[in-house]
Amino acid sequence: MSVMTKPAPTQATFAMSDHEFLEFAPERKAELIGGEFILASPASRGHERLFMFLATLLNTYVRHHNLGEVFGSRTAVRLGVSGEVYEPDICFVRRERSGLITPTYIDGPPDLAVEILSRSTQHDDRTVKKAGYEQAGVAEYWLIHPERPLAEFYRLTGVSYSLVLPDEEGIFRSQAVPGFWLKPAWFWPDVGDPNPLPALRELGVI
Repeated sequence: MSVMTKPAPTQATFAMSDHEFLEFAPERKAELIGGEFILASPASRGHERLFMFLATLLNTYVRHHNLGEVFGSRTAVRLGVSGEVYEPDICFVRRERSGLITPTYIDGPPDLAVEILSRSTQHDDRTVKKAGYEQAGVAEYWLIHPERPLAEFYRLTGVSYSLVLPDEEGIFRSQAVPGFWLKPAWFWPDVGDPNPLPALRELGVI
């Protein structure tokens, strides 16, 4: 295994295949991006607050409606694109596609992938990983900034992603998660941390 360099100094990188990655990846967040094994830096507080909020929202909604399964940031996704095995912050697989789920990883593209941006990952999230998700056929890809009001929702149209904006009421309606909608304003409350309970009430699941 040869050591390779990468601009982000907070990430360790090594060259390997997707099969090697799935066999030898450590018990912490890591990804295979462009054929390079990348060991992630610890997440910030803002990142984790947003992660907990959105994971709670999606998981509760999906379970309430028996739509499939939601996974967190330690689940490897083997996209089927050479040299690309990602661990999205959140992903969703529809019940009808549950055959992709193995005991240790997801063997194929999920229906939804969500990445919460950070200083060390945002370049790859916006470029290489976006292209990988697009090529693999991930139906929706969300990019969300944990500290400032920036959320981008991409939907696969044919073979490429199109940016989907919230409607005039500030609501984004997902097609990958049937019936699910959200208000990006929930992510960045004026006071305190994002609270899933009021959002879940608006969604009608509690």
